[in-house]
Amino acid sequence: MKPSFKLPWVTYLLAAWVLLTVLFAALAPSASEGLSFAGRVVFWAVHVGLPIVLLQLAQVAVSRFASRLSDWVSVSTSGFLGALAFVPAARGLDALFPEDDDGPETWVAAWASETTSTIVPVMLVWVALNAPRLLRIAETAGGAPSQERDNRTPVFWAKVPRDIGRDLVSLSAELHYLRVHTRDGNALILYSFGNAVEELADLPGLQVHRSHWVALAHIKSIVRRGDGATVHMSDGPPLPVSRKYRKVLNNAHKEAAVIRAG
Repeated sequence: MKPSFKLPWVTYLLAAWVLLTVLFAALAPSASEGLSFAGRVVFWAVHVGLPIVLLQLAQVAVSRFASRLSDWVSVSTSGFLGALAFVPAARGLDALFPEDDDGPETWVAAWASETTSTIVPVMLVWVALNAPRLLRIAETAGGAPSQERDNRTPVFWAKVPRDIGRDLVSLSAELHYLRVHTRDGNALILYSFGNAVEELADLPGLQVHRSHWVALAHIKSIVRRGDGATVHMSDGPPLPVSRKYRKVLNNAHKEAAVIRAG
């Protein structure tokens, strides 16, 4: 059975953070030598959690401002930038958790050592965390013809597998990943939600939440529950509607219904 990777990306990252923290605390590498188990848990929780946050921020920025990069290049680039951003933080953490060493070293040597020992491992961890989804995306895409991916093709549509069609129902952001629902299926792509919404400006649809966009033609119903609301689509799960978008969505849905009836 092929993995579907339905686990939300944030949940996936939190699980990775916990597992890596416990693993390193149990293995007790030399960097945390001399600390109690509880101390090692704190040490590795910070040393794993902080770079994950920086890597994620870098990935969001790369996906937003360099959207035409291939998926693997995008993840590798964000891995490098996030790792580079972690180097000063790692130096600060070294001061909080000093190691026994053979003697003082110059600041140049200290920074060089920190940089060389940080960038490659952090990059590899980020690529490894993203690899299952990227492999699944590549498999789902089925080797989409590269000749279609020229400057005239919107980047969003170039990344969406052709076998799920082009009758768009909804988009849901999972940080730097995007879940695309159509009438013929759904796919996960590595793309910025903001960029996708901008590219789809000519399509009759609305952003209804900071993480969700819907096509008006595929709305089945809008359900109010207290102060909240959800929109039910022809395909895919119900999606939450933010209060700021509720009135606009209701009006647009009514107008679309009148147009279809006429």
